[in-house]
Amino acid sequence: MVVKHKHITFRAVIFGSLFCFLAACSFGEKEQWAAVENEILTKEDGEGMMRALQLDPNNKEDRDGFLLDWIAQQEYALYLKETQPNLYYEIKAHNVKESADLLKFHIESGMIKKALANASPSEEEILAYYKKHRKNFSDEIYLVKALYLKVALNKLRNSNIDQLYLLKNGKDREEIKNFANLYATNFYFEENKWIVFDDLVREMPIEVNIKELIESKGKIISKDNQFAYYLNILSYNTKEALKPNAQERELIEKRILAQKAKKIRVELNDSITKLIENRYEINIYTK
Repeated sequence: MVVKHKHITFRAVIFGSLFCFLAACSFGEKEQWAAVENEILTKEDGEGMMRALQLDPNNKEDRDGFLLDWIAQQEYALYLKETQPNLYYEIKAHNVKESADLLKFHIESGMIKKALANASPSEEEILAYYKKHRKNFSDEIYLVKALYLKVALNKLRNSNIDQLYLLKNGKDREEIKNFANLYATNFYFEENKWIVFDDLVREMPIEVNIKELIESKGKIISKDNQFAYYLNILSYNTKEALKPNAQERELIEKRILAQKAKKIRVELNDSITKLIENRYEINIYTK
């Protein structure tokens, strides 16, 4: 059964009759959804594209909207072919090349993802990268003696913690310890012990210059949607950084994996050829 739609002014008419023939029509053995001249949209392709667009093929409103868009696309293409054939074929030619490249890219990406699934960079790889690119990372780490307090926002009512954390006198020290024991989610106050600054403030959102904050023995308060964070730098020291900090380590891991992915992509041509070779029937009717 061959079905052909001419242009109908009232689009709603299309859907009054369109689905009357969908179940009965087939293209080969594939159920048809719509046809514009010789361009056929099968149920399989229609449902696949709708799911890719996060539309529900079983929802009539979604399906009708998608079909209108697909029909409009075919009509635009046919009209351009009639009125500006050179431009039409130029677009078609570009689409062939771009589609092939895009499909190949995603096939490669799937193979790369599978190859790297269990290829987390080793400690040796991370340290080797860090040493080789040392100039791009910090060459020293800060050690601090500090007060750090993390407390839920709803625990701050009727408290004077904004003043206590400044540690202006011995009484403040005792009061903030008492407050922390009762309400703090996280608390650090060791006046005689050094701690790595990055380890101390791992959870704390900091939007100021960290070097200036530490070297000026600064005091800051920062907040997010749930917590307030109090930091008072009492003193600081530095030492040579022999390994990357947590943020640098995460960045290095991503860069190593990106390098591996790039290398695998270069080597994949033969694998992709073997993957699809003789998988599908191909007929070429021109010489």
